[in-house]
Amino acid sequence: KENSRNNYQFFENKLNTDALARLILERELSQAVENNELILHYQPQVCLLTRKIKGIEALVRWQHPSKGFLPPGEFIQFAEDSRLIIPIGTWVLEQACLQLKKLNLPELTVSVNLSPRQFAAPNLLDTIKKALSNSGLKGHQLELEITETALMKNMANAITTLKQIKSLGIQIAIDDFGTGYSSLSQLKNLPADTLKIDREFIKDINKSTDNSVITEVIVSMGHKLGLTVIAEGVETEEQVEFIRQIQCDMAQGYFFSRPVDEVGLIKFLSMNT
Repeated sequence: KENSRNNYQFFENKLNTDALARLILERELSQAVENNELILHYQPQVCLLTRKIKGIEALVRWQHPSKGFLPPGEFIQFAEDSRLIIPIGTWVLEQACLQLKKLNLPELTVSVNLSPRQFAAPNLLDTIKKALSNSGLKGHQLELEITETALMKNMANAITTLKQIKSLGIQIAIDDFGTGYSSLSQLKNLPADTLKIDREFIKDINKSTDNSVITEVIVSMGHKLGLTVIAEGVETEEQVEFIRQIQCDMAQGYFFSRPVDEVGLIKFLSMNT
């Protein structure tokens, strides 16, 4: 079925092994929140004009009891496919709000990713309201990131949901911009605040004319629509200089800081604010 219908496949022992591994992973991941195995790391978002930190993006990690520290690439897609992303995403949202409130930095914003399945959940607005209420965080200090691809699945419903979120004072960011299939006419109807340029365009920006042109067009288009533009995956001084020259507003990436835990974030903020 995974390879569509009207075909046949030969059985291999690897199929049994893979199926068993998925069952074990699903059981372990379903217990990860309850067992306090998930942790949040944060990556600063820096204003290119002032070099000051304007926000932080919350990124989930899994401290697996036997496999050790696991990055999101090793479990997030599985969580999305198995619907476990709903409780995991709820935990991430709640913890991000609580931790930012504890930092007591009202000028800082925390960005939290919403997966496609989360974004389509019927109780999404209640989940967001609860996270803000329980933490005491103001709506304007929270930014929710939704991928361009997720938004394009049902534009009418997406616009309705985004307007409901915006009514709480929350900021909206379109993540991985440039990798989906949105048109300018669709984009102008979205009640968004921020465009995030996908790291695939940034990594070869000084080597690929195509990437540099696309990046410049995205920045210009975003500004014409009144949006803030953030470049992701910035790793070199040359990349910083290029996006600064084309008037990109903000950037995040290893050049400024790798994702750090709460203790590392407090230390980073104390040195850079």
